[in-house]
Amino acid sequence: MRIAMVNLTSGGLSGGYLKYLLRVVPLLRVHGAIGRLDVLTPQVMLPELAEHASGVLAWPDGDWLRGFRRLKAMLVSLAPDVVWIPTARWLHSDRPTVVMVRNTEPIDWPLWRNPPMEAVRNVLRARQGHVAWRPTWSCGCAWAGKPHYLCETQ
Repeated sequence: MRIAMVNLTSGGLSGGYLKYLLRVVPLLRVHGAIGRLDVLTPQVMLPELAEHASGVLAWPDGDWLRGFRRLKAMLVSLAPDVVWIPTARWLHSDRPTVVMVRNTEPIDWPLWRNPPMEAVRNVLRARQGHVAWRPTWSCGCAWAGKPHYLCETQ
């Protein structure tokens, strides 16, 4: 199986997410069921990731302003079996896409017991989470307003 891991971030890389990538990417690259793992990231993150992981590909800064045209072209040329987005964001692709939500607090409780700036960030994160979930609603697997992650119809 060929997997394209797409790190759709706002350009930054938190310490926790960097640790996650440094732990998961090597494990996936040696897994027997995975023939190729391509890690794609925004250009601004490349220097930080390149010192820790080899073979990281980058799309240009500001590509989001053009609807991620360069990123989508990279995905077409790589032809992965699956596009995996571990950052709870959505990218329209012609390939099967898996979106991973690691932290649901901003989506479930964006304003709960948070300082004003964190609440604003959580509202924006919640919006991204809902955009990422929207494609799963069309398959009829919504449960209580949220997608059923074990959708068997796709």
